[in-house]
Amino acid sequence: MAYLSQSTGYLTLLFYGLFMILITYFFARWRKYKSIQGFLVAERNVNWWLGATSIAASWIWAPALFVSTQFAYQQGLPG
Repeated sequence: MAYLSQSTGYLTLLFYGLFMILITYFFARWRKYKSIQGFLVAERNVNWWLGATSIAASWIWAPALFVSTQFAYQQGLPG
């Protein structure tokens, strides 16, 4: 398996960050939020199912991350 060089990794992260900033800027201008608070909370206009799945994903993600590292430590990386 070929690994990325350090400079390629940094460039990838830089371009990814710039891409995310541009997407955020585009959607902020397209939706024309009235304030930063309105942008951060989507003008309080989120469907219940979207909010519920977002909360569920954030609750499941942290324990899964900790458990996966615990298993990798106990059983080895392939285990």
